[in-house]
Amino acid sequence: MKFIINTVAILFAFSLNAQVATNKFKELKVNEKIPDVILNDLNDSTAHVPLSKFKGKYILLDFWSVHCSACIAGFPKLNSLQKQFRANLQIVLINNIEERRQIKKFFTRWEKATNNKVSSLIVNTLGDTLLNRLFPHDGVPLYVLIDNEGYVKAFPAVDQLSPNDVNSILNGKSVEMNKKPFKIINVDGYKPLFVNGNAGIGEGILSYSLLSKKVEGLPTSLSFICDSSGCKVYDFNDNIRGLFQLAFYDGFKSNEDFINVAAPYMRAMTLLNNRTELNVKDTTKYVDRINGKYNQENRYTYQLLSSKSNYKTFQQKMQSDLQTYFGLKAEYKKVLKKCLVFTSSDTSFCHATGNEKRFSNYNPVGVNYVNTPFSIIMYDLTYSAYYTSPYPLIDETGIMGNVNITFDANVKDWKSLSEAFKKYKIDVKLEDKPVEVLVISEFPN
Repeated sequence: MKFIINTVAILFAFSLNAQVATNKFKELKVNEKIPDVILNDLNDSTAHVPLSKFKGKYILLDFWSVHCSACIAGFPKLNSLQKQFRANLQIVLINNIEERRQIKKFFTRWEKATNNKVSSLIVNTLGDTLLNRLFPHDGVPLYVLIDNEGYVKAFPAVDQLSPNDVNSILNGKSVEMNKKPFKIINVDGYKPLFVNGNAGIGEGILSYSLLSKKVEGLPTSLSFICDSSGCKVYDFNDNIRGLFQLAFYDGFKSNEDFINVAAPYMRAMTLLNNRTELNVKDTTKYVDRINGKYNQENRYTYQLLSSKSNYKTFQQKMQSDLQTYFGLKAEYKKVLKKCLVFTSSDTSFCHATGNEKRFSNYNPVGVNYVNTPFSIIMYDLTYSAYYTSPYPLIDETGIMGNVNITFDANVKDWKSLSEAFKKYKIDVKLEDKPVEVLVISEFPN
């Protein structure tokens, strides 16, 4: 998940007088030369790191944040690249969002929970507002590749940083990479797209209620609202499987269920891949990530607005739209699958008193929930740590009401998670369970 930010601050300085001359620094584009930026060393508050120190090497800048799971997930890959290409490539981590104390605390927890560590070969820095003038961006991670002569080479996505790609670049070969950073355009997802300039003029429209090919500049995102004024949904730049996973989500059985459960906690409403099967000849047409690379041609934008619908009838309209548009049939079937099953030997053991101020904080290296419904904890685990897990999560604890649960653990490792939950008399086991699975099939010719 890409972490969206409004302002970014990164350290940049030529000398002690550099702050006076900031107005001359403008956004850098591909083939423009970067000045000799000076960064603050994360681990030594008195040390400074000039980019000129790496003269003759390619430099990969990685702008990141402790709250960005995609950033953190990329660290092992960066470690591997730095080790493999240490003679010709220098990777520099840049965090300009959090303070030094918060960043160092995160690394301590992350290293303890995951047994990972950022390689000492990687330069770890934090900065101020000046570097952001050169590389303004809407979110992190942002990667900037600078060649061995100091010129901006590309703004690669993480899937464009394979060892083969990096090796080709270092050897002077041409590799397809993004030539400009991702920029988010202003859009109102609850008004018709492409009308009066809302997200552009819509050259890719296929149908309306609205189905379009990928819309450049829209972040991959979705939202679903049903209230007294009707229902509205948008799903921006998603693959076909993802569109069906939204339309056929079975977590809410009525309009009242949706309003009372989904809306207060801003819950997403989409099935995961572990509860979806593609019964088709060529699965690559229905997903957007093939062999580790994104296929942008497989992305679509869907929007449906209605002032007279409730949740169930609106969802049925979505299902009809997508099955008609794409010539597919979708239905639920019960399948025996390996699942992560949560049970409890004492459902009252972790109950909150009800007097505590509610607080919820999920992190890949630990959780802190105070006076929070246990269903929200299950939701956070399902849609964060286990979003790509092959195992559906099943709650058989019987825990009702709010709970207090706090622990540090490698949350993505279910065995580590199970061990952490034991002190609350909650067990997590891998078991075979019958699960309702959405099967998407092509109509026979």
